[in-house]
Parts: sequence; C-alpha cells; structure tokens
Amino acid sequence: MFTGIARVPRHVWDSDPVVRDDFERLIERLEGLALDVGLDPDRNICLTDNKEDVRVGISEEMDMYLREEPGTWRM
Repeated sequence: MFTGIARVPRHVWDSDPVVRDDFERLIERLEGLALDVGLDPDRNICLTDNKEDVRVGISEEMDMYLREEPGTWRM
C-alpha cells in the first residue's frame, strides 16, 4: 500500500507542462532520498495515472522512515 503525497487533477496534468515538470522533480528528489536510506526507489515510489487524477505515492516503509528519522532531508 502507498501513501499519497501529491495529487493533481487530470485536466491540469494534461494542460500544464510546469505541473508535469514539478512532479518529475518531486519523484527525482524522492528517489534520491530512497537511495540515501537504502530503499529501492522502484518498490517505494509510484506514479499513478488514471482518468481523474495523477498521484505520487510512497510506500508505508518509506513514509514511516521519513516521519520518524532525523535528517537533512527535512525542509
């Protein structure tokens, strides 16, 4: 199961390239974080694309790590 961390309506995704770029940067940042803590990005980050919206999610394991562990990733 994945925890949703970002969501955009489908019509915005389709019409705004800036939103798609923002999501790409978010995914790249999450992939870097996953690798830094020893998690496989392919198994811990997902992009879900359906009729109504587009979402980025992270695994429960990654979610728990980011909530509980201290680190410079916190902004």
